[in-house]
Amino acid sequence: MAWVELESALGTRLPSDYKEILETYPRLVVDDFIRLLDPDSKSWSLRPVEANQSNSAWLADMRSDEDFADEFPYPAFPDRNGVLLWGNTTNGDYCYWLAVGDPESWTVVVSRHKGSTWTRHPCGVAEFLSTLGDSSPWPDWPEGPVSASYGRVQ
Repeated sequence: MAWVELESALGTRLPSDYKEILETYPRLVVDDFIRLLDPDSKSWSLRPVEANQSNSAWLADMRSDEDFADEFPYPAFPDRNGVLLWGNTTNGDYCYWLAVGDPESWTVVVSRHKGSTWTRHPCGVAEFLSTLGDSSPWPDWPEGPVSASYGRVQ
């Protein structure tokens, strides 16, 4: 993958665990549920640059709307304490990094149902995905060993 070009377009380095996952499992979907953004995807909504551009505009709109501003605690990266999209789910949830400090220390933030609930997880992408097998954070998320059903999407 062309990581240098992608990181240049995003304006930041990306965590190594994310890059290692995509190098090993291109166009990865975990349990037919969590889709990782992939620069080689055929769908613009699953390519990191395009997906983050769209998501950044959406976050800005929601944060500027007084009816929704309280429901959106994080601005989009590169704003201070901003979030950068790394994946989404088939339920309409968004998976982000809280892009603070060195990318190797970024933690996961999940926005449920496009902003209704935000949850921080004190780990990176690889650990987050691996712990889903221990217990599901929400009733509509899959439980059980995630490593058993890796899939691919175009």
